[in-house]
Amino acid sequence: MKRTAAQAIEMMKDKDTYVGYVIDTESKPAKRFCGEVSMKQLQNARGKKMEDVMNPDAVFVYDHTNMAEVLSLMQEQNYKRVPVLNRDHCVVGYINRSALLNIITDVMPSAGSDDPVELTAATTTEAA
Repeated sequence: MKRTAAQAIEMMKDKDTYVGYVIDTESKPAKRFCGEVSMKQLQNARGKKMEDVMNPDAVFVYDHTNMAEVLSLMQEQNYKRVPVLNRDHCVVGYINRSALLNIITDVMPSAGSDDPVELTAATTTEAA
């Protein structure tokens, strides 16, 4: 959370995204999820600390969340991707809608299956 708004804007431009996730890399354990920040919030953040700018109530899922629940949440909130956290609230990756739909199609051969499928490192985009 030590990055400036200008640094965060540059990172988001490089990744071609308008929403960034704030991660505490110095926490124990490392990569603790703190929230999200939009490009618009950062553009109005001159001289402010990241924790004063970010949204600490950001949407996320846990790595043991049922994929159908994840898809439903993403559709309801109109999110294209969400961070995936472990039980320690640390980022283990990200999941986007198209990857989630592909996984559900591959893993759940029968439509309507209620069997839970965990979001493991194999099913998520690894955290940077």
